[in-house]
Amino acid sequence: MIMRYIPILLTLALCAAVTAVPALAQPRIEFKARSYDFGTVPPNSKLVHHFVFTNMGNEPLIIDSKVRTTCGCTAAVISATAIPASATGVVSVTMTAGITTMKMAKSSIVSSNDPNNPDVTLDTIANVRNVWSFSPQSDFAMGEVPFDSEKSMQLTMKNIDNEPFRIVGFKVNHPDLVSVKIGDPTPEGIPIAVTVKANKTKQLLSDTLELKTDHPMQSYYQADITANIVGYVKFVPTRIFFGGVAAGDMASREVSISLNKPGSEGELEIGEIASDTLAVTGKIMGKTQEGGVRVSLTVAAPETTGYRSGTIQIKTNCPEEPVATIPYSLIVKASSN
Repeated sequence: MIMRYIPILLTLALCAAVTAVPALAQPRIEFKARSYDFGTVPPNSKLVHHFVFTNMGNEPLIIDSKVRTTCGCTAAVISATAIPASATGVVSVTMTAGITTMKMAKSSIVSSNDPNNPDVTLDTIANVRNVWSFSPQSDFAMGEVPFDSEKSMQLTMKNIDNEPFRIVGFKVNHPDLVSVKIGDPTPEGIPIAVTVKANKTKQLLSDTLELKTDHPMQSYYQADITANIVGYVKFVPTRIFFGGVAAGDMASREVSISLNKPGSEGELEIGEIASDTLAVTGKIMGKTQEGGVRVSLTVAAPETTGYRSGTIQIKTNCPEEPVATIPYSLIVKASSN
């Protein structure tokens, strides 16, 4: 009878011995939540959410400082790279909404020394929605504006949900060249008029109209303002790129030149052609259908390679602009000889 109980006693002793072996020491990462929905947001929003996690293991949790993201519009930063047992940490994820109305779903991947869960994916979601509609356009593309003249353009801004709103402020970067007038609200929206007043400096004007509204969801909007301020003498194209030219070689490009002043009388006449940096010559090729002058401009590439740029000066019979200028550029390549 005693021998019959020996196997049973041995089995119980082995089970007790196994139970007494302590659990393997290791870290364990556990997040309160692995996804977050920002809901409906306006374009260009900067969205931030803090994902909280705890080291539920009994060894320090080591996290890779470089959190991987699936998009350049998303960035993630951890509060610490070493988290003791039972301590908490935070992964702060920033997602930037674009200008396009769309559903955004981005991921951030957190890597650690947790042997059972080395990579944890955190998901952030946002529904980008623009609350504004515009008629007939959303930006102010003025085109060409001659010296000492002005050009205006108007658009109407409306809430797509037909909710009432007010424009409580606006700003432009070049108030000396750009003026803005906000009209009274109408059933079609709020009219916004922009006027560009050209001075006597040729330039590609690029500005931004920043609008501040009282709308709770999207209190800010910006519209682009562009204009090409041109002289009384007009060039087509407005600048010349001669391309890649071997050192010591010649390259030619044709431009058309015409008067750009309303009410101007007589035909445009072209005189001496020169450059501020390189040797340039010109040859009149005839007339355009609009009455302008076709000119072939030829540049001689210097012996030193590299990028070159400058302006070409052309004398004219226009009393308001006796010397007209056009910018040019070329890339001087090594000679094949």
